[in-house]
Amino acid sequence: MNWIGIVVVSVVLLMVVWMSIIMIRAQKLKGDQIPKTGTDIDTLVKNNPKVLVYCYSQNCAQRISVTSIIDKMMAESLAVTKVDISQNTELAQLLNIRATPTILLIENRQIKSITLGAKSESFIYSLINEC
Repeated sequence: MNWIGIVVVSVVLLMVVWMSIIMIRAQKLKGDQIPKTGTDIDTLVKNNPKVLVYCYSQNCAQRISVTSIIDKMMAESLAVTKVDISQNTELAQLLNIRATPTILLIENRQIKSITLGAKSESFIYSLINEC
C-alpha cells in the first residue's frame, strides 16, 4: 500500500471513531430533561405531547434532503421546528448537539430519541407518529 492509501485509511478510521463517540454520547442523553431554551421549542413542548427538533448547519450537505421533509411537516402544522446551529450556537450547546443533521424527539419534556444523519421521509414521519 502506498502512502496515499495509508493516509486515506487513517482518515476514514478516525472519522468512524469520531462518529462512534458522538453517537454514544448522544444516546446517553435519552431520557434527559430538556432545559428551557427561550425559543419556540418551549412553546411547542408546552402545547404538544411530542415535538421534533431538527438541528442542522448550513455547511452540511445532508441537510438538503432532510430540510425539505421537515418543511413539509411544518406546513402540515405538525409539532416540528428547525434550528440552524451555526446561527444558534448557544442553543446547540444547551441541547448538546455535536453533529448535523440531528433530530431530537422530545416527549413530555424528555428526550425520547436522537437520530443522527439524513433519514428517509417515512422514518422521520414515523418518529412523530409512533404511539
